Order: sequence, then structure tokens, then C-alpha cells
Amino acid sequence: ASIHGPSVYPLGSCCTSATNATSVTLGCLVTGYFPGPVTMTWDTASLNRSTLTFPAVQNLNSSLYTTSSQVTVSGEWSKQKFTCSVAHAASNTTTTKAVTGEPGLGQPARQPEGGGEASSCASSPAIPQAKSRSPGWWTGVRPQTCSHTPAPKGSTSRRASGCPKSPTPSEPRGVSAYLSPPTPLDLYVNKSPKITCLVVDLASDKDMTLTWSTENKDLVYPDPPIAKTQFNGTVTVTSTLPVDVSDWIEGETYYCKVAHPHLPKEILRSISKGPGELQVYVFPPPKEELKTKGEVTLTCLIQNFFPADISVRWLRNGAPMQADQHTSTGPHRVRGSSPAFFVYSHLAVKQADWQQRSMFTCQVVHEALSGSRTLERSMSIDLGK
Repeated sequence: ASIHGPSVYPLGSCCTSATNATSVTLGCLVTGYFPGPVTMTWDTASLNRSTLTFPAVQNLNSSLYTTSSQVTVSGEWSKQKFTCSVAHAASNTTTTKAVTGEPGLGQPARQPEGGGEASSCASSPAIPQAKSRSPGWWTGVRPQTCSHTPAPKGSTSRRASGCPKSPTPSEPRGVSAYLSPPTPLDLYVNKSPKITCLVVDLASDKDMTLTWSTENKDLVYPDPPIAKTQFNGTVTVTSTLPVDVSDWIEGETYYCKVAHPHLPKEILRSISKGPGELQVYVFPPPKEELKTKGEVTLTCLIQNFFPADISVRWLRNGAPMQADQHTSTGPHRVRGSSPAFFVYSHLAVKQADWQQRSMFTCQVVHEALSGSRTLERSMSIDLGK
């Protein structure tokens, strides 16, 4: 993907009672940028405040990133203007947006017939959500809404407004857990597959428990968990579980359960191998490149595979080539209802090596392949004619 500068949207409170609240949370949504990262800072003068920046997520279709940050200040300062500054080094841009705790973007609805009251507001413009690899990474900053309930005819109208209540016990806010399958390379080549359980946005890992299990038994031999404090002050915990190759291939389901005193209920995630099919095509250098004296490019297209995890490498006359000689895109979802993916891999070789009739091979490792789980497609100057 080419370089894209970010779009920045301020997320202000629309609640009319913000100044009476103990604290007010404001947000800043940053979307549509590539590559990462961006640097987000808040200018709140010398006021006491707390900030929280969420991990970025990537849209599988466009490869663009989305992230968000929030700042919490005392309700008495909600009418002041605060600025969110976003710097993106790749595009050499810095964007600053002002946001306040006052109602702004939303407008009251018309007075309904019958003397009752009704109004509504929203704190952010309509922005399409990114289809991320891990849904929910940035849901910690949610557009707040306020509402006024209509009063029945003949009754005394009592206006009620306020910010959203805390999430219900069925919706633990902030803390999330994600499972990752074994990489094809570890599963079929190294024969040492591992499943990873990632827990993010913890205030502390103290007294946290993480247990693995299958449908039939508890698993007691995961690798020691690794806790890491992020730049925004939250804690991320990673636990890996070695699994048996045959169990994974045969469709065994694995569960990761996370419990913490700060969670209203346990978080349970599951993962198993999914079905898939795969096709590989190699393409010779374009004719325009062959007229130059520099490098030429070979392209490998891998498509219609599921799940998304895949490993690609290039061989020259049967020997692996250096990793810095080729570049592979991340998995992109194929359009349509099928949950299939495709990737491209580009190999840059010297014109002289191509003219020497060397055989270049695109080697793919994926769990959906039969036998050795590898598939190879080769190309040389003779085959490309």
C-alpha cells in the first residue's frame, strides 16, 4: 500500500450535564493511515488528567490503520478547549483538532406534539468502522449519546439527561483477549506448533489467571506467560501453548480463559483449525523491465486460502534466498461471502541472474495443503518465454 496520511476526528461529549459530572472523557479517532505508527498527544495545559491510547488495528481490505486516544478531565473543566495532536512520520504530517466537553455536534430534535420533550445528540460524525484483524481493539472510545424521554400528555414534563452508564457485566470494557493459530512454518516444517493467547488493556496483571483447556481436559503445560507494560500504561499478557500437530490438524478446539479481580466476568476465547484451499501462480518480469540493466521482478500470487496464516519464501536453484530480496503483502480478504484470502510476493533479482537461466521457485506453506503442507511453483527465463 502507498503512504496515506491520517484523518483525525474529535470525539466530544454531547451530554448537557457534563459540567456537573465528576469527570468527562473526550476522545480522538485517527483512521485511514499507512504505514504506522502515529504519535498522539493531548494539550491540556497544567490540568490534572489521565490519557489512554489504544493499540492500532489494520483493515484487511485496505491495509490502512485506525487507532484512538482518550483523555479524562474534571467535569468543571469540560467547557475548556483541549487539543489532540497527531503526528505521522511516514507522510510528514501533523494534524491538530480541538475538542471540548460541551454539546456540539448533535442538535435537539423538534418539540413533539402533545407538550412532551424529546431530543437526541451524537458525539461524533458517522465514520465507517475498520474491519480489523481483532475486532474490539479500539472500542474503549465509544461515541457517547444523550437522550430525553418524551413526557405523556397531561403529565408534568421532567427532563432527564446524562452520559451512558457503565458497561453491563456482560460487556467488560477495555480488557480483551485474542487467540492466534500456529504459523504454517511452525506447524508443518518445524513441527513445533504453538497457540497464542493475547490479553490487552489490563490495568495490572496482579492476581490475573489464564488457563488453557480443550473440550475434554485442562491443559497444564503452557509456556510461562509474559507481561509487558505498554506506552499508554496498560499491561499486555501473552501466553503460548504448545500443541500436538495431529490434534490441531484433526480439528481439536482449544480454549483460553482469563480471570481478573477487575473483570465482572471471565473472558473465554476458543480456536480451532478451519477448512481452506489454495492456488499459487508465478509471473515473469514485465517486458519493460527486461530492457533495463538493473533488477527485474518476479511475482507470486497465492489466493483462495483460509485461514489467513501463511508462509512464503523464494528459492534459487533449490536453495533458499535471503529474506531481504523479497517482499510479501499481508493477507487480504477476497471479495464475496467466502472467507478466503490472497497475498502477493515480489522477488527482486539481478538482470544477470535472470539471464543465466536460474530456476526461481515460490514456496508456500499452509495448513490447507495436503501431504507436506507445501506447494511450489517455479519460473525461469526459458519458462517465461
